[in-house]
Amino acid sequence: MESMNKYLRIFFLLFLIGFTGGVLCSNYLRVSAGYDTSLLGIYMAGQGTETILQSQLFGYLLKKRGRWFLFYFISGMTPFGVLLVWGGILWLAFLAGNLMTAFLLEYGLAGILTGIICLFPQGLFYLPAVFLLFFFVLQMSQKFWQTQGRVRGDYGAYFFFMTGIFVIFLLGIFMESYVNQKVLHYVAQHRL
Repeated sequence: MESMNKYLRIFFLLFLIGFTGGVLCSNYLRVSAGYDTSLLGIYMAGQGTETILQSQLFGYLLKKRGRWFLFYFISGMTPFGVLLVWGGILWLAFLAGNLMTAFLLEYGLAGILTGIICLFPQGLFYLPAVFLLFFFVLQMSQKFWQTQGRVRGDYGAYFFFMTGIFVIFLLGIFMESYVNQKVLHYVAQHRL
């Protein structure tokens, strides 16, 4: 339990650093360029290049999110998993800060609530899944740096927990594919 609290503090500190960086970067680019240059515009521009039918959305998201999950899953069995987890936390926090700043600057204080609503309900699954993924990848990867190394049981436990985390990711993908589309439609009609 003590190691979990230690990792929570480190994760939270890295998240704050990345989030602050995303906010500052978004504001700096807006001031220096004179117009909105957040990553939201780049993301939205890239979304128009692919047409995805509603019936194909689950498979598309499974492929996109699955690659990310598989990358971290494999990195947990290497010594580089530690660095990738720290970088992943910083990057996701940077994106969150940039996104929330974009919503704030575009729609005011109500934009922050709108941004949070747009992440519902898949965020209820993705957030714990990403936290657990990072935690177990970090734990497994750190065993490369320790003197006692790994034992066969470590791999069995790693695969067991990763399977559970993948199921949580699948639930998030399902929610994003089917439920979130209705939420986004409502938000687009009533909040924006």
